[in-house]
Amino acid sequence: MAGTVGNFAIHDSLDTAKWAGTHKNPDFDLYHKQQEIKGLGQDMGSIRNEGKAESAWRLDKYKNLYTAQKAWDMAPGRDWYMYIDADTYISWTNLFNWLATLDASQPLYLGSQIDVGDPPFAHGGSGYLISKPAMELLVGSDRQKLAKQYDKNATTACCGDQEIAKVLFKKGLKLKNVRPVINGEKLKRFNFGPELWCTPVVTMHHIGSEEVQEMWDFESHRNSTKELLLAEELYYTMIASLMDIPRRDDWDNLSPNEQARPEPLFKPAFVGNFFVNDSTKSYNTCERACEEDHTCMQFVYYKDTCKLDTAFKLGSPAYPWKEEGEEIKVQSGWMVDRIKEFVTQNSPCKGPNWDPDS
Repeated sequence: MAGTVGNFAIHDSLDTAKWAGTHKNPDFDLYHKQQEIKGLGQDMGSIRNEGKAESAWRLDKYKNLYTAQKAWDMAPGRDWYMYIDADTYISWTNLFNWLATLDASQPLYLGSQIDVGDPPFAHGGSGYLISKPAMELLVGSDRQKLAKQYDKNATTACCGDQEIAKVLFKKGLKLKNVRPVINGEKLKRFNFGPELWCTPVVTMHHIGSEEVQEMWDFESHRNSTKELLLAEELYYTMIASLMDIPRRDDWDNLSPNEQARPEPLFKPAFVGNFFVNDSTKSYNTCERACEEDHTCMQFVYYKDTCKLDTAFKLGSPAYPWKEEGEEIKVQSGWMVDRIKEFVTQNSPCKGPNWDPDS
């Protein structure tokens, strides 16, 4: 939907979509309704909320190719074109420094790789970057044909960022994974540790307005706004003071590696001893499992569940819920001394690490 935000124009990415692809296509019902409401001079809030989120998601997948073609038409021949969502934050300092390391004369499609379907695609919310030669694959003499096929495929597709990858793949261009430089998490969910420490993070995703302001204020008041902003500095200045305690209740630090709950393998007489080492039995047994694994930096425990992590992250509140009348609480713990040891051994960074994760 076209409009303005302050002094900035908002362009309608779907106004060049062909009638054949939108007419009688239920995925465009919300789009047509928006046009109708706008024509009547009404506020978009008057559209019923029921089912609107699902309708918006179905419509969203059609935008990627049209957005690329419109971007080229409005600003043709640029070295780079970057695509982000409304809740994506960009560190401009890191972006411009990163671009200086890349060859814009080569066809490049760069992003945070998602391995769902074939081919792998760049996660749109994390942002993706397309070089001029790669863009030319989307805006050539066959652009109308590409759009027609894209619209057809999108009716059964999961998402537009996957479909743009398919278009480029058929043109002979594969995605190059650059995660965690292009990153799909917000700061409080960063996997600080061996894979994310000296990395200059260019994007963050799912960022609310207050978090945008917080990051912008922080970057604007750094000693040098031209010096690379590494994950290390973000941890020191914005996270470390919040992770100086070993335990938080009603908190989820997002540890991902669930520990298996053992089943008795022997006769019942052995069951008592067997479950002594069951990490899913309690917070304390989960903590012990993390202590015994020297790569473990943190853990989370809730009913019959213990998860460990080799990275360390802050996470967010997790309020109790009920299952079959029982209140379930989430408890998070950190190996504070191990974290401090890692930080001491790996700081200061000797330079930026632009390498993607494995």
